[in-house]
Amino acid sequence: MRRVGRIPGRSPCKSALADPDLHGSASAAEHAPYARRVIVVAPACACCGAAAHFLGTLAATMQRWDEAAGRFEEALVVNERLGAPPLIARTQLSYARMLLDRRGAGDRERATALLAPALESAETLGMPVVASDCRELLARAALAEA
Repeated sequence: MRRVGRIPGRSPCKSALADPDLHGSASAAEHAPYARRVIVVAPACACCGAAAHFLGTLAATMQRWDEAAGRFEEALVVNERLGAPPLIARTQLSYARMLLDRRGAGDRERATALLAPALESAETLGMPVVASDCRELLARAALAEA
């Protein structure tokens, strides 16, 4: 086991600021070797899932869309391998948000395809915030279609 640092705390906090200028590419490059790793807090107190999820969030905030998509795809694979439906749902949600922000060809359809199972999992597992965010993004995707 190797100590990585504060990946979980860094990316979401910076991402919430939604200011790409605050993000240096050094941070993403610094953590890139850990993308396929799983983040476990303390001596197995909590599992935050794939580091790639947080790297995808960081890349999306920096509007590095292709990198973000790749990281989210990696995170889905790792979290599925873990057999962790809550982590999969959170990654599907974050990935869908990135796709709707990017607004590329086919992004709305892919986002909707990610959000449907994320919403189902969130409702089944009692994750009201994730479920609410999924509904909000599904509504946003429907508006983009109109």
